[in-house]
Amino acid sequence: WYFSKRLTDPILELALLSERMADLDFEAKYTSGGNDEIGELGANFNRMSEKLESTISELKGANNRLKEDIEQKEQLEKMRNEFLGNVSHELKTPVTILKGQLNGMLDGVGVYQNRDKYLSKSLRVTCRIENLVQEILTVSRMESRRMEPQLQLIDLTRLIRQQVEEIDDILVYKEIQVSFFMPDSVFITADLALMQKVFNNLLSNAVFYSPEKAGLSLSIVQEAQYVEFQVENS
Repeated sequence: WYFSKRLTDPILELALLSERMADLDFEAKYTSGGNDEIGELGANFNRMSEKLESTISELKGANNRLKEDIEQKEQLEKMRNEFLGNVSHELKTPVTILKGQLNGMLDGVGVYQNRDKYLSKSLRVTCRIENLVQEILTVSRMESRRMEPQLQLIDLTRLIRQQVEEIDDILVYKEIQVSFFMPDSVFITADLALMQKVFNNLLSNAVFYSPEKAGLSLSIVQEAQYVEFQVENS
């Protein structure tokens, strides 16, 4: 009984160890030792367990890196689609203005008979399209986190009036009346270029999606800790 137990216990331990290894449990080690064939087999089990654990760990790391690469590619594809959507959205308004002015001059209708005046305006719109392309590239850099906001003190009232002047051509073209309900000056701390883009988007959308001869109301509400801008079209 004694000798049979000495013989079978290590074998039973190896059997249990192999079951745990089959379940990817590599914490279990052969501990009975011995210099005979069973002891050597146990030592080989331990080395195999360590190598399997190392290999599986490397495979998991490679799998995680592959998963991250796939997610990054999907994110880049999403950003590319959003970028193309933003480009078409941003350029829609000035292209519409430019098209209207050129058609008006070619047809020689109404105010567009004064070609010199509207050629000059068309040039300004073309410059605006160029600026929009630069803004889109700026946003692209910002989304890729290669850009830090440049904060400065900005007169919000003046900024909004300047942005309204930027879309003056389409306001005239659609005969839209703008009403201002703003203090003479309201100062905020922000990035001027980015805020110009914000208000350009808000005002362009309000005008572009308004019918002809609509009304556009622009308001600034100043509270103790914040400033609220409101834009409303009819």
